[in-house]
Amino acid sequence: MTETRQDTSAASEALERLRASHPSSPAPAAAEGAAAGTSIPRSPRTDGASAEPAAGSGTGGAPRSTALPPKPLRSPEGATDDGSAASRHLAAPGTHGRVEDENATTRLNTWLDGLESPDWRELGSKAKATTVQTIATQRANARRRAEARETARQEKARLRAEREAAERAEAEAAAERQRAAEEAARKAAEEEAAQQAAEEAAARAATSSADLESLVESARDAIVDAAAHPIPRTSEELRNTSPFWVDDEGPIYVPPYNLPSRDPDPEETRTDLVRRVVVSVVAALSLALGFLGLGWFGGPTAHSDVDSPFRPRTALLAPGIDSFMIWGVLFIWIVLFAIYQWHPSQRSSHRQREIGYLTAGAGLLGALWLLCARASLVFLSVVVALALTAVLVYAVRRMNQRTARSTMERFFVDGPAALYMGWALVLLPATLSIALTRSGFSLLLPPSWWGVLVIVGATWAAVTMSMSERGRIAIALGYAWGLFWIMLDRLIGPLFSTPVAIICGLCAFIVLLATENRRYQIGHAERRAERGQRTEF
Repeated sequence: MTETRQDTSAASEALERLRASHPSSPAPAAAEGAAAGTSIPRSPRTDGASAEPAAGSGTGGAPRSTALPPKPLRSPEGATDDGSAASRHLAAPGTHGRVEDENATTRLNTWLDGLESPDWRELGSKAKATTVQTIATQRANARRRAEARETARQEKARLRAEREAAERAEAEAAAERQRAAEEAARKAAEEEAAQQAAEEAAARAATSSADLESLVESARDAIVDAAAHPIPRTSEELRNTSPFWVDDEGPIYVPPYNLPSRDPDPEETRTDLVRRVVVSVVAALSLALGFLGLGWFGGPTAHSDVDSPFRPRTALLAPGIDSFMIWGVLFIWIVLFAIYQWHPSQRSSHRQREIGYLTAGAGLLGALWLLCARASLVFLSVVVALALTAVLVYAVRRMNQRTARSTMERFFVDGPAALYMGWALVLLPATLSIALTRSGFSLLLPPSWWGVLVIVGATWAAVTMSMSERGRIAIALGYAWGLFWIMLDRLIGPLFSTPVAIICGLCAFIVLLATENRRYQIGHAERRAERGQRTEF
């Protein structure tokens, strides 16, 4: 209702402003009519003159009449007069624009006054109820959709479980059919084998009477062969067989070295006697000259002179003074070798004929080297060291071609040459190092690097020879002895060199480990062969 009144007031104010802008219009009366909430149409004069103000509308403040004027009459032809047309449609002559219809405005205001204001509380209640109902409906729809999805998921899981169960059942059935087929095939094979065995037994029984005599003859021959060649019972006898035992599938064990020869020694000749005499004399001479060079009979030694080139402080690979103790062991062992060659089993043996002169010559060359070192003859000592190493390498090669036949032979014949070989592999690099240092040799690399390279090369040669035959531990011990004293002097001596010391210790360990590993492998294979177990080296 308040809005309707405001609209009516706004319409009245607009009508008053329009009448004020047109003087020919009856503005006072219209304004009063609009203020009173009604439209007051006035009858214009036909002669164009202004209408007289109504009684009581002067400035004296008399109250104005609120009665509505009569409706304008239409002409018989249906058109209004000039005053009515000007007031309802057009303004007076000389003005612009249109004038609102007062009767239409009045009717509009009346219609607006008849409207009733809505009940906002009722409208709010209806809107709230509608919203609550909508939310409840949406929630119910959501629950139904969730229930439908859960039902579909459960149905899908059930179908998947049924499918998996069917697949498992099919797989179990297939496996059962496979097992049944295999069992049937096995039974058929067993039946076939049994039938074949029965046929073979029948055939053997049919021919047994004819072969009995040949079997007896074969057994007699086997007994004779066994008596002539008994099966070895000890490890020493087992090593002398080639190869170790043989069964239906072949040899049980084939040694990775030449087995000792079982052939008898040749007949002794005059040359064998000459050899024994010469070797004995040379061994005794080597012992005497060697002890002389070591200073056991008095006089200077290779290390007694302060300026001697063979002292450990002159070259990186020169061994310590105490390392020369091995010379006494070597000379004494060579003398024992010369004595052992007079044993009946060694007088005409092939090994003595091949390495007797070599071992005695190596002893004489060693004594000559000591005398050269005592006299500070560096160049001559290098030549002697080269000759000594070559003789010992050839002697070890000949010993590998003919393996020792007993432990005593291995000790007295192979022992001195093997130990001498290991020591020579240290003596030759040391002599070369002394000669090159004395001559001022310096090429590309520093001395410590040259020393490391030489030790690595000598270690390769030592490992190669120490792993020959069944594993010559004497070579590894002689080589490790020399490297130990070189390492010790490079650590605590005046000529300090950490790389050379480390390489010497590492190489000595490698040689010992490799040799002992070969001895263990061969011993393990032989023990298995003794028990009749097949083995491969």
